Amino acid sequence: MSNSNVYAIALKDTSPMLAYSPYRDINSRTSGWMLVSQNPDTTAHWSTMSGASFSLDFYGSGIVIYGSANAGAFSTSLDSKVTPGAPSDSILYETQGLDVGKHTLTLSLSNSDGLNITSVSVASAVGKSESTVVQVIRDTVHAINGAPVADSFFQTSGGTWIPHLDSYYRLDTTSVGGTLSFSFSHTSGIILYGSTNYDHSLFSVTMNPTAGATTSQRTFNATNSLLSYDSVLFFESGMVSSTTYTVRLENLASETYFELYSAHLLQTVEGSSDNGNSTLGLRGPNSHGLGTAPIVGIAVRCAVLLALLAIIAVLFWKRQQTQTTVCRSIVASKSTA
Repeated sequence: MSNSNVYAIALKDTSPMLAYSPYRDINSRTSGWMLVSQNPDTTAHWSTMSGASFSLDFYGSGIVIYGSANAGAFSTSLDSKVTPGAPSDSILYETQGLDVGKHTLTLSLSNSDGLNITSVSVASAVGKSESTVVQVIRDTVHAINGAPVADSFFQTSGGTWIPHLDSYYRLDTTSVGGTLSFSFSHTSGIILYGSTNYDHSLFSVTMNPTAGATTSQRTFNATNSLLSYDSVLFFESGMVSSTTYTVRLENLASETYFELYSAHLLQTVEGSSDNGNSTLGLRGPNSHGLGTAPIVGIAVRCAVLLALLAIIAVLFWKRQQTQTTVCRSIVASKSTA
């Protein structure tokens, strides 16, 4: 897939995709990683523990890690190749132009100077280079006559799953062994959105057939001391569009929540790419840029809005013409009288 289309995926520091060691979130930066925040939208994982680390397995061609640290305070290992830490502005580490495939990145603290991570952006591989990526969004819950109803696209078993409309739409369970699965095709990548919180814990993801970096069952930790909305719980790319895949998620801990908001299927439209999205969103403030799909959505909404405005203008003009004709008729009648 050397001619793959590159699609940037932004991860908050709270995403379960990021595996922190030795502790994901404890109340001590000297014993592991500590979540610090001014609000749920502005968070960072902070540690001053020598040897503390975080890692990420991904399928793609590049990665950018955002945060702050002193030079020499850490090192990064990409596929076992170690590089001394040399941060620049808000970027701790960056590499692009890798061979498209599965990669493992690990960042480790070298001393107690301290380091914080705010976000990560991954250049994933979705479809062919001459294609445009479009997101097909499948929400887990819909409102029907004011009541929450789970979307039949998602199949649940092994426990009680409850649809919710309050605060945010979601499908959740506290049943250990509770599973949720769905199948799809004509798709080259997938992003699953949900929440992380203090009462969340371990969950697993299995893909059949396997794809990208998911070559076997993978386990993630959704624990955070603060509620984080719209976290990327899981993403994968490098799928074959003509193949049908099944994704299976399982809650692995008892009396803890697993919540899923939506599944975003990344599909491609061939021959309509401007070939300008190879680094789109990979560099920018907090790495949260507009990808191809949001831009397509905005363009469609703008076109619809312009069409509506044109229709309103025509109707207004016709009304004015009718009123003018009526007024002229009245004036003519009075003049004749």
